[in-house]
Amino acid sequence: MLRVLIEKWAVNAGFLLGGLSLLLLVTGCPAPSQPDVEEDVSEDVVAPPPLSVLLVDTSGIAPLVERQWSARRDGQLQSTEISAEELRAGDYRAIEKSDVVIYPIEMIGELVKRDLIQRIPRSVWDAEEFNKKELFRKSRTRLVQFGSDPWGTPLGSPQLVLMYRRDVLEQLGESPPRTWDEFFALNRRLQEAKLQDAEGNPLPVAVDIPMADSWASVSFLAMCASDIRYRGKISTVFDIDDMNPLVNRKPFVEKLGAMQEVVDDEDLAMTPAKAYRRMMSGQSAMAIGWPATGLLDESTRDSENRNVGLARLPGSVNWYDFEAELPVRRDEDESIHVDSLGFDGRMASVSSKSGETMASFDFITWLANKQIGLLVLPESARGAPFRASHLGNAERWTGPGLSPEAVDSYVEILQSTDQSNTSFIFPRIPEAIAYRQQLDQAIQRCVADGLAPQAALDEVVEQWQAITEAEGAAQQRGWLKKSEGF
Repeated sequence: MLRVLIEKWAVNAGFLLGGLSLLLLVTGCPAPSQPDVEEDVSEDVVAPPPLSVLLVDTSGIAPLVERQWSARRDGQLQSTEISAEELRAGDYRAIEKSDVVIYPIEMIGELVKRDLIQRIPRSVWDAEEFNKKELFRKSRTRLVQFGSDPWGTPLGSPQLVLMYRRDVLEQLGESPPRTWDEFFALNRRLQEAKLQDAEGNPLPVAVDIPMADSWASVSFLAMCASDIRYRGKISTVFDIDDMNPLVNRKPFVEKLGAMQEVVDDEDLAMTPAKAYRRMMSGQSAMAIGWPATGLLDESTRDSENRNVGLARLPGSVNWYDFEAELPVRRDEDESIHVDSLGFDGRMASVSSKSGETMASFDFITWLANKQIGLLVLPESARGAPFRASHLGNAERWTGPGLSPEAVDSYVEILQSTDQSNTSFIFPRIPEAIAYRQQLDQAIQRCVADGLAPQAALDEVVEQWQAITEAEGAAQQRGWLKKSEGF
């Protein structure tokens, strides 16, 4: 431990002579006590070298990060914000000019393939001060790992939940739907309902489902997750043995048909941010999204709605066996819920071209520690708790407008998801964004133009096969296995 501490100080100093001097100073003396990483302390060390940070689709946190890094480490950051579209249009070269990149989790396969980011050394990943065991299990074992290696530190991954008005469901004599069949039935019932509160004011009946660009596929796959995911079953949207797409098979087609009946034109412009704002301002009865203060705008940031309840997304009592082409009843000891993860999370990695590698690793682990995460990351629209210790301050992420009961429900949902053995993560393979874009467009055409679900998803399969062939089927199959942890 003493050797690791000395090496870290030496790197921060930047000169071997400084490290040797420090070694001479410490030799023969009692080992200095390590400050508790949970405490809010400023480490009295030599200032790190200036670092450049590229933030991809991650707005709102750069000034806060710069301020905290300066105050706590006396360090300087040069931050640059860029959209994922701009990064892709520039063939990802912007990363080569940076020390650190903060980016959507689904891009990890693309960056690994292009050799743009570095594995985290085990000495850094396993360091006591980083305290990886306190990270959510699926964050540290699935979301930031590719193959068997961690490639970055997690900065939070939102989880879709069901948001609903308790007073509306009570008037209907309903509970939050447990299955998607119940969800669609309740949706149709709300479309026909005319409800009033005790003063005679109309209650909302709208159901908001995010179907805007980049979100249609997320909502659709979240609805399909419990049909296509079962413990020990790996193939979901691709066959892991041959990379053949599965999205035109029966469970996907049936779910898209059910969506087609309840989704309306307003949903085509719906995003999770808009859904949360509408829920908090009393405009909807039920919505798919997640609570995050970073999703609120100035007009809704101070909104308070104590009637909002939160529940785990509905699930399914059956899962679909692609080989037998039959639905199979879930075992009694298995939850019907399968949660979607990684669709809008963020992680931080060190660029392969960084000239300040060790200082950059120090920065990304600092950013992912309990205290800095709690201070900075809730301001991001992509923010969500990612450490067990964050759950005691969940309202920092949700905002002050929810009731304590709703916040407690959110904490219980996050805990249940992390303890579950089954979840759905869209394969984080090269061109993952392109695959999802094609699915987005097909789903939107079904809703807007009435395209038959089977025909729409058959087109998606053809488009996905073309993307796979352009990347190389054998190579993509290898990346798919790494994405699944092989």
